[in-house]
Amino acid sequence: MQIQPLEVIFVHDRLIRPPGPKMMVCVEPDLGFFFRINTKGHWPASILIEKRSNPFLHHDSYLQCSELIELDEFVVDEILDEKGLYGELDNSYAAAICSMLDSISTIRQSDKDAIRQCLGD
Repeated sequence: MQIQPLEVIFVHDRLIRPPGPKMMVCVEPDLGFFFRINTKGHWPASILIEKRSNPFLHHDSYLQCSELIELDEFVVDEILDEKGLYGELDNSYAAAICSMLDSISTIRQSDKDAIRQCLGD
């Protein structure tokens, strides 16, 4: 089973403090690119994700687009085999993600282009 754009998985994130489980949204499956979902929008380049259009959420949350997370295909496949998909971000967020990329200096242009192409912008 391969993950698709805007699908959400639950990952043990070692990059947060303290390390723990986080939801991540796939933005480019072939390259293993994901953005983290956070409870609060403290981080730059965060997009509000409303619960009403994303029923897998427990409350309104934020997609942190300033940090691109790259997950190995093996790790993603293992998560899908063990836990399955957690949810899927509403398609209407694809345009917001693509627009947000313009304001992000921490992501290479080639990676931004790949995400845009994948999300249909």
